[in-house]
Amino acid sequence: MIDRHFLDDQKELLGAAQIAKLHDLLELTSEKLVEEIAKAAATDDPAQLARCAHQLGSGASALGLVRLFEFCREVELAAVTMSRPECERAARELAALREASMSALDDLLRPA
Repeated sequence: MIDRHFLDDQKELLGAAQIAKLHDLLELTSEKLVEEIAKAAATDDPAQLARCAHQLGSGASALGLVRLFEFCREVELAAVTMSRPECERAARELAALREASMSALDDLLRPA
């Protein structure tokens, strides 16, 4: 779910305080993006779904959330060919994967 080696490298490069800031920013922005993704799926707007999935994936990649990044990339590339039910299913899966990824990241970043 998380590329721990990448995250450790980022911690070493940026420092714990900067990683914490990135985590907080991702927490906030990813929640809003998931809402936008759900809205785009519900209103049958695959272009907006693809844009938001791209943004979510970019944020996920900054902290090594590889499974979320990879699924965002898949959705981004397939959105324009997906049916409305497929878009809605992808939106639900993205929301669940975002939740699981942030929870795993929280566990890794929590002080020992």
